[in-house]
Amino acid sequence: MEDKIAVKLGGTWIVDGSIGEGGGQIVRTALSIVAINGVKLEIRNIRAGRPKPGLKPQHVAAIRLMAAMSNAAVDGNVSGSDCVRFRPYKGLVDQAYSESIETEDHRASAGAVSLVLQTVMPALARIAPLLSKVTVRVDGGTHVAMAPTVDYLEEIYWPALRACGVGLISQHVHKAGYMPAGGGSVDVSMNATGKLTAVCRPERGRLAALHCRITCSNLPDHVVERGKAAALAELAGYGIPVGIEISQPPADTPGAACFVYAEFASGTVGWSSLGARGVPMERVVREAVRAFKKWFATGASVDNYLADQLVLPAALCRERSEWTVAEPSLHLKTVLNLVRDMLGAEYSIEQQSDGNWRVQVQGTQ
Repeated sequence: MEDKIAVKLGGTWIVDGSIGEGGGQIVRTALSIVAINGVKLEIRNIRAGRPKPGLKPQHVAAIRLMAAMSNAAVDGNVSGSDCVRFRPYKGLVDQAYSESIETEDHRASAGAVSLVLQTVMPALARIAPLLSKVTVRVDGGTHVAMAPTVDYLEEIYWPALRACGVGLISQHVHKAGYMPAGGGSVDVSMNATGKLTAVCRPERGRLAALHCRITCSNLPDHVVERGKAAALAELAGYGIPVGIEISQPPADTPGAACFVYAEFASGTVGWSSLGARGVPMERVVREAVRAFKKWFATGASVDNYLADQLVLPAALCRERSEWTVAEPSLHLKTVLNLVRDMLGAEYSIEQQSDGNWRVQVQGTQ
């Protein structure tokens, strides 16, 4: 058995943020669990192995937002902190919340909006009053490195949560936020059901639809057209039409991104790539398409990013969940061990004859 990430001492969960993946995922998952169960939390050694250890602005924003939702007392929630204490007092306090991801001197940050939302929404599904509408607005980076884009949330993560019974989730992007300035703004609303059901994606099933979303802000129209042409050329040959979507949201700075997503009988999967100064739009498109093609050749039912994002909702139901992934990442193994420690969720990861790995989680909640 892997080293324990979390142990309960005197009514408080003590979580070691340096074990396994050792990043922000441990913070986000542990925070969601204690907000649901109303248990005290202390996270130590936060991101200890990273070049810049401790909390980053998006973690600080997520903790502030979760504290507002659960009327929690918090110690140590500042950028760079390697230890935070979180003491929730009760369930959902209000019906609308907002949070901005900021630097230490209160300037706008390109910290990932998606990571803040992925912290609070699974918990919100359990603590929100039944069928009541709750809205969360987060300002920050919508298309930034090392995090899912808001396109991924809209087309992959929210549908995956809806399939788990969380209720209706809708998203609206007011502004896009790109590196390094941020400045984006996103609303997400949920009508919670109060009960989650199992993840059921044992097989991929047939390819039903293929899409490519080209996002460009404050850039010439020819950039969009070149991206569209590249997508049509790169995604030809799958036997179905490719749906091309053009998104030109307002933003404070120029920015571009490409999002390729594919619908299968079992659900939807997706891949993002980001533009940068001096990088042709054709190359941005090829990067996302290349990731899709590599995954498509495996036969797995979910992409590597969704594989670990499904673990918490799977652990929060009483049924057995199942999905397959091309290769189990350290992120996946870490979050599996964390829900084992904090929720008692049993799991297995077994390689199949086709080379993919089958993940099973027996929830406890």
